[in-house]
Amino acid sequence: MGFSLNSLGTIGIILLLSNSTLQNVHYGVDLVTKLSNNWVPIIIKEISKEHENVVTSPYGLLSNLGMLFEATRGKTREEFLQVLNITADDVGDLRKGFKAYCDLFLKYSNDPEAAGSFNSASMVSSFKLNATYKETLEKYYCANITENSGKMNHTTLELGSITGVMSHWKDYDKLAVYTFLSHQPMKPFKKRDGTIVGVPMIPQVGVFRGGRWENSNVILLPLQAKLVELLLIVPDEVAMLDVTLKKLHDITIPVLVESLQKQEIEVFVPQASIVNKNYNLTSMLVRNGIRRVFDPVKANLSKASSFGPNDIIHLTKFDQNAFFSTSFVAVNSVSGISSASGNRRRRRNAKSIYLDQPFLFFVIQKDTQLVLLSGKLENPVQVPL
Repeated sequence: MGFSLNSLGTIGIILLLSNSTLQNVHYGVDLVTKLSNNWVPIIIKEISKEHENVVTSPYGLLSNLGMLFEATRGKTREEFLQVLNITADDVGDLRKGFKAYCDLFLKYSNDPEAAGSFNSASMVSSFKLNATYKETLEKYYCANITENSGKMNHTTLELGSITGVMSHWKDYDKLAVYTFLSHQPMKPFKKRDGTIVGVPMIPQVGVFRGGRWENSNVILLPLQAKLVELLLIVPDEVAMLDVTLKKLHDITIPVLVESLQKQEIEVFVPQASIVNKNYNLTSMLVRNGIRRVFDPVKANLSKASSFGPNDIIHLTKFDQNAFFSTSFVAVNSVSGISSASGNRRRRRNAKSIYLDQPFLFFVIQKDTQLVLLSGKLENPVQVPL
């Protein structure tokens, strides 16, 4: 029997938790944020082996790992705990963290600046999902569950996660004239191999949080979706991108964001599009210690369903799809995203930063700094208008 899991990652947003809710689930939210963000440099490095441009959803990855973990028993479960660096006592808090996030996604799913992260579980089998497992996925992961049972000679359990945002550039309605007058219709962009390509540049100007870290410019751009932001890390030299990515192991995103100071900045962002389709993350997970779930003999996912005595369900693949683009009107994901900056009055002494060489980007939740989307851009591809 095979177990296939599909994870669709795009961009996502979390809105502000009330003080009382934060008090109740603070540790769980922090735990989910930490575990999810830990995967950021690992996934980007993995996909970079085959792609110049990378976009991925670490939160989508962790959501699927969480739902998969809930199906495990025995040594398979112990392996997950070890890889995630948590104990059995942390499981309850982890569930609370996921529930806090997904409840808010659902609450604001009809917001004009649409945002959310949604899980799903689909079972095709002559067996049914165990009631306890089904209840756990619905209660803590807000999963939409579909079951197809009958006389079948195979079993397929698919777990998926879609994280998406639609948000304009902040104050986009005030930018029309400034954008028209200030945009760069064809600015040189230096690729990693030293070649130059021309790409339109989108201007953003205002009082933003920025600073320096590890020989890189760091800028935090606010988006129209009020509590989500775009974090950009631009190394001074093209060859420093991999080194900068590696150094993310030594600092957390919340600490990095906390170090930034408000200053007037003019930022030119390249118009670009990135697509990573059906990227198989199986090898990455195996190298990082998640092995037994892929073993047809050793895997123990018996919490998912009461299979026959001779049946063993195991993971056959773990893949992810993601899309990200920037244009003059919006920043788009599979579901769509736009973003905008703050106060637009330009001063003569405003610092100008051109993203005219490879850089890292992160769509983060403003209050917890959960990374909903992360990636790198080495070769901008123009978005069709």
